[in-house]
Amino acid sequence: MHIIVVGVDHTTAPIALREQLACSPCQIPQVLEAARRTVQESVLLSTCNRLELYALCSEADEGRTALLRVLSEMRQVELAALQAHCYGFADGEAVGHLFEVACGLHSLVPGESQIQGQVAEALELAQGGNFAGPIMSALFRAALVAGKRARSETGISRSAAIVEEVGAFECWLRSLSVVDAVSDLRQRVDTFRKLELARTMRQLSSSLSEREAAAIQELSTRLINKLLHTPTLRLKEAAAVGQGQVYAEALRYLFDLEGHTHEAHEDRDTVQHIGDDPNISGDRATATAVARP
Repeated sequence: MHIIVVGVDHTTAPIALREQLACSPCQIPQVLEAARRTVQESVLLSTCNRLELYALCSEADEGRTALLRVLSEMRQVELAALQAHCYGFADGEAVGHLFEVACGLHSLVPGESQIQGQVAEALELAQGGNFAGPIMSALFRAALVAGKRARSETGISRSAAIVEEVGAFECWLRSLSVVDAVSDLRQRVDTFRKLELARTMRQLSSSLSEREAAAIQELSTRLINKLLHTPTLRLKEAAAVGQGQVYAEALRYLFDLEGHTHEAHEDRDTVQHIGDDPNISGDRATATAVARP
């Protein structure tokens, strides 16, 4: 997945074009709805001096082209004119650009604070229509934090802050590459835990009290959590330095996660009488904690 942005501002486009592209709060959802047909997530930032459409897509070049078409069609601007005056960034450059915008570095009056509220409003509108998912939401929240830090710090500290916040967001973004692998591993291991626990409990059920049965179940849960704790942390560390995909693929190969999905579902059906254990989670929400910003 790629984070991309296309847009115009007071340095690239004449005022007539900027006015034609500008969107009111009630028009923004219409543009984002059109963008939803080609991208996974999107946020539109529209001010008197700039219009920028941020999105999450699978192909950066195709995504930029699609966003330009959306703006051209929705704002009734000739595509050639838009291409002649627009700029576009992808991935790290797109992230860095938004952080600089939120800090006021690209404003007509550098450092002005109004842009901070405009970035926040853009995120709120996108979230209200379910156009901004977890990636865009995290990106814009991080940009707002960077903007606040830039206005409260000065000199070298301020510069170290458009760098630290960008780095923190990119580190979190890279960690997402291992979320699915961790989730699938936990699901598979927990399925086998429940299956073996069911067999054991059937053999011992007549001789165990409820308290003893609960203790055995808790023991199995703790063993699994301790076993998976270090590998999960190591995967997160690998992802933070850009190696998450390599380790995630190795994990899938070593535990044959792809080949046993249907088997795991069948095994879960056989042990439902044990009940779900609240102390260990096999769902995707738990794995997402690995990549929480």
